[in-house]
Amino acid sequence: LGLTSFPTSIPFVALLAALLVNLSMTIIRRICKHGLSKSKTFVLTHFGIWLALLSGFAGAADTYKLRTILEPDSETTKAIDNKGHEYSLPFTLKMRDFNIVTDRNGAPAQYSATIDINNNQHSISVNSPVRIGLDEKIYLVSYGNTDNGSYYAVLEDVHQPWDIPLLIGIVAMLCGTFIYAATRSKRGSVDKQKMHQII
Repeated sequence: LGLTSFPTSIPFVALLAALLVNLSMTIIRRICKHGLSKSKTFVLTHFGIWLALLSGFAGAADTYKLRTILEPDSETTKAIDNKGHEYSLPFTLKMRDFNIVTDRNGAPAQYSATIDINNNQHSISVNSPVRIGLDEKIYLVSYGNTDNGSYYAVLEDVHQPWDIPLLIGIVAMLCGTFIYAATRSKRGSVDKQKMHQII
């Protein structure tokens, strides 16, 4: 069983489903016992965990990656997956320029390209992808030499439909944790003041 198929394997899906059900029941029991008004921080934190887990692992299964090669002044609307199947992209890609920055030894240290996406110009580099919409990015992953001595760029189109829900879950979890810590600190200060007043 490969790592790429693990998120969609039956044992993993069953384990994730059990964990999500357990978290859901924990949240419901808390609300039923203490009411929503007294459980806001608890619900926010645990809902964030629930959403992050669901989005992270469901996103891994739903994510797809397509690669294409662009030569200078060429354009394409085609890309292939890791099995060699060809797909049509919903946009046109064209490379205008390609640049390589070398280190002191002459080895490539960084490379970037100027590309057009539906005639809109963008700069793209190894660690700086171009975002298309909310759930899709284009990465510059590699390059090579053409027969005439110029460079071609290898671009990867990554579609992650669960990207935004994952971010919302992480933010909710962090906010809940921060509110809980701040509330505990405030209660501790109040308790110390009361102790001093009693003494």
